[in-house]
Amino acid sequence: MIKLMIVDDEKPTLRGIKSMIGRKHTGFVLVAEAMDGQEAVRIAADKKPEVIITDICMPNMNGIELMKQVKKILPDTQCIVLSGYDDFQYAREALLLGAQDYLLKPISSKSFYPLLSKLKKQIEDENKVKTELRSVQYERALEKLLFTGEQGLSPIIDEQKKYIIQLLSLEDCSGTSDFNSFMIFLNKAVLGHDGVVHILDRYKLIIMLCDLQNLSLESFNSTLLQEANYYNLELQINSVRNSIHLSEVQSAYKDILGFEKLNFYSKNRSAVHYYSGESSVSLEPSHIDSLLEEKVLDCLKTVDTSGIRMLFKNTFRKLKGYSVKSSDVKLYCYNLLWDIIKKLSDSSIIFESQISELEQDVQKILDCNYLEDINKLIGIFFEKLAEFKADNSDISGRKVVADIKSFILSHYSSNIHLQDAANHVHLNPKYVSDLFKRESGENFSSYLRSVRISNAKKLLESTNLRIYEISDKVGYRTSKHFLKLFKEETGLTPHEYRESKGKRL
Repeated sequence: MIKLMIVDDEKPTLRGIKSMIGRKHTGFVLVAEAMDGQEAVRIAADKKPEVIITDICMPNMNGIELMKQVKKILPDTQCIVLSGYDDFQYAREALLLGAQDYLLKPISSKSFYPLLSKLKKQIEDENKVKTELRSVQYERALEKLLFTGEQGLSPIIDEQKKYIIQLLSLEDCSGTSDFNSFMIFLNKAVLGHDGVVHILDRYKLIIMLCDLQNLSLESFNSTLLQEANYYNLELQINSVRNSIHLSEVQSAYKDILGFEKLNFYSKNRSAVHYYSGESSVSLEPSHIDSLLEEKVLDCLKTVDTSGIRMLFKNTFRKLKGYSVKSSDVKLYCYNLLWDIIKKLSDSSIIFESQISELEQDVQKILDCNYLEDINKLIGIFFEKLAEFKADNSDISGRKVVADIKSFILSHYSSNIHLQDAANHVHLNPKYVSDLFKRESGENFSSYLRSVRISNAKKLLESTNLRIYEISDKVGYRTSKHFLKLFKEETGLTPHEYRESKGKRL
């Protein structure tokens, strides 16, 4: 809406103009009215109308002098003069001073509305040109400020005000985004807050905001995220939370570029990250765990991949806490895995053909954009390494299972579990469970039960021991549990089985 002010010492004229403006949608809004020129100058300085409709003949200060005074403080404000037949010479003088037109009293709607319509289009066209010119000048000024630190940019950028600077990173993940429509929205939103958009590349932008008025920064950014989503774009906003002076803009810009790398710790691609100005740090061994490699190798000895995952989980939590740069994290993980490969290769635990396969996984780490992706690659890497190690070591998969079966045959009468068998072969219980199932076709507990029931059958056939005694000898401490498992395995109770073999007590 275009801001309009009316100045006339005749109340009927004031009421008439106000009525015509309110009666029809003209695109103008009345922001002030006055009854003489002196009062009008004071009010105009405060309300800053874009159009003033003024009478010529008024007490204290006439319309001609009013126009002269307004041009000094509001050079872009347009004026329309109201004229009676007796003061036409004044109206002519007003036109020479730059008045857009004059209206004869009494004012008729036939002349009033077309004049407003013409003036509205003229003002909108001029504002569009000014906005485009200002935007170009503003962007060039901001570019100098960001890259050279050059100030002294007034009146293009007000050096007395404070600003918010943000980096916007857009991503078209669906292939159906409408980048241009989003940019139209963004430019309007930023210009509406006396700001500017500077394009670094197609999907990376710097925006600088000045006047958020009553809108919080969080609300403004929330609107940007919603609009980006509407246009099928994923948006990351990196922002310095507090407003800053122009002298701090270049430094804040450099900080934000560094902070952008911290998005690496979060795979939520549509998000806002606020930073207080603390910089990220370079990776030092003391920041992480100087014994990480040694601990990982210890876990590999027992094929404890879950233990390895926990070690890296704790390490990554520390990395995030120190805000370590993504490039340092990737290089750290890359070098760590290569050191492990080298040590295992030197010890002949893995072979050359297997190293080339592991190398592909390690190389992918350098291309990861998020820590979550690195974590997944590390998990895959150690699962492969565990398989290679088991296949290549002296205790191959078949031998491990053979050792476990031998252990069961020797200790089935005791209260043994999977953990006991894993301890016997010095391996991780989960790995032992998976390996046993893969090599033998049945799980550990099923095999243990079949051994116990098989030996129970022998005792039922060859001895006169009571049922509870046999139960204890094959590893079941309660005969009730033994009776249940025996019938599930054979379809008979121990008594029925003994009788079926011709054995009676």
